[in-house]
Amino acid sequence: MIKLHYSKIRFAALLLLLIPSVIFMLTWVKPLIGIPFVIILCAGLFCASKTDSRTIEVKATTLIALAVLILLWSFLSGQGGFFTQKSDHEIRNVILRDLINYKWPVRYNEAGDISLVYYIGYWLLPALVGKAVIGVGGSFAAGWLVARIALLIWTAVLIYTAFLLVLFKVGKSRRKAIYITFAIFVLFSGMDAVGAITSPANFLKHIEWWAAGTYQYSSMSTQLCWVFNQAVPAWLACAVAFNEKDEKSFAFIGLLLLPTSPLPLVGLAVYMLAFAVRDFVIALKGKKIGTFFKNIFTVQNIAALVTLLPVFGLYYMNNAVSTDESGSGTPGLRFGFEQSYMIVVYIMFLFLEFGFLLLVLKNKKNRFESLVILCSLVAAPLITVGNASDFCMRASIPALFLLMLMLMEYLVPELCSKRDKSIDKKSKENQKRVQKFISVMLIFIIGAVTPMVEYTSSTIRFVQTKGECVTEHDYMKSLAELPLKGKMNFVGTDSSDSAFYKYFAKK
Repeated sequence: MIKLHYSKIRFAALLLLLIPSVIFMLTWVKPLIGIPFVIILCAGLFCASKTDSRTIEVKATTLIALAVLILLWSFLSGQGGFFTQKSDHEIRNVILRDLINYKWPVRYNEAGDISLVYYIGYWLLPALVGKAVIGVGGSFAAGWLVARIALLIWTAVLIYTAFLLVLFKVGKSRRKAIYITFAIFVLFSGMDAVGAITSPANFLKHIEWWAAGTYQYSSMSTQLCWVFNQAVPAWLACAVAFNEKDEKSFAFIGLLLLPTSPLPLVGLAVYMLAFAVRDFVIALKGKKIGTFFKNIFTVQNIAALVTLLPVFGLYYMNNAVSTDESGSGTPGLRFGFEQSYMIVVYIMFLFLEFGFLLLVLKNKKNRFESLVILCSLVAAPLITVGNASDFCMRASIPALFLLMLMLMEYLVPELCSKRDKSIDKKSKENQKRVQKFISVMLIFIIGAVTPMVEYTSSTIRFVQTKGECVTEHDYMKSLAELPLKGKMNFVGTDSSDSAFYKYFAKK
């Protein structure tokens, strides 16, 4: 048996989340600013590392098997491009290529003073590895291959660390419990199969756009297949945040998502704010306001606020959709419904995606979590940033992750505990327990159809093309090949006049 210490796993998680920020500060920002900011962030990491001393014991063979399963999950999700990739990988592959081929900060030699302005943090380490291979005399093909391998391993390491923290939250470490927890992680989803039943053709493609093509709450596997660069760091931050007992590191944990996952950060901030408000009320009643503010204004929280917020805030402000008139109104928020029939679609969406499950799982113990989930997931579809549904799909990730944890906390003990033979099977209490268990299992099994569709469609595509499909989204050499309209989400225009490139970026 290997004893896992929560403090060490949590430190590893924070370090992994910090790596993209450190690389960005040292390679995109002027040394006069970047180096002091890295020192401040490292000091914040040291202060944030102090936590409780929980431990769990896990068999070494189980940990190895878990690593293999997570690596396989990442592989089958298209990480690195060794198995079928979804269409969203087209741009993501190009971003990785540009990070390997271009000098940092990435500036394109074309009209409009265009630069790469996007949440690129997830690719910085793999790209750096690819650059290193080319730097020592390797070809681009060699650097590209090594970067892809690094991306696959990077993804698996982040998920593995997040999953170990999930085990601490669930509180179960026996082999059977670990495998069940992992199965829930992979298969957790809303009941898209019910909503998509009128479109049978989608059952071999992608069934999560059933709500009039407007609303979507993505399963964990869908997130990994399509938007891994935002989702995986968010999982890791959530796994840390949902284990926290106070607010001492909230801002530090959350702002570490700025290089990779700004929209999931919004969803996580909702939980953190609700947590802080609850603690403020408790402190007010207990006349401990001083302690509350001491937990808020910690070294690590202030360190993140004075370094990450200004750098990435100014960096993203140069994004073309925020600065260019041709962004077609992409900036800005819209609330509510464009057509009245969408009210019915919206209500169906809420119940099928999380409502029924939340109603069944809610109890006195998880009342706070349930309220946060309810408020977050009811509000997210009503908010549109620009012309796309990205806010609904990505800001919802933390609330969905929290709902998944609630499911694990209920289902894992139910499936692993031995039945007490002395319990009267006909008693009302036992009947209620059985009804709840059947309801939860039915919802979970229906939801599991969604990730199964994702991997079935990928496998069919792989077989049909005899493996050639793995390169079908890897034909563009650079974002420079696209007209501005086609890449506005990923670049900045008139960059030399922006505050980031004037005062922070390397020349």
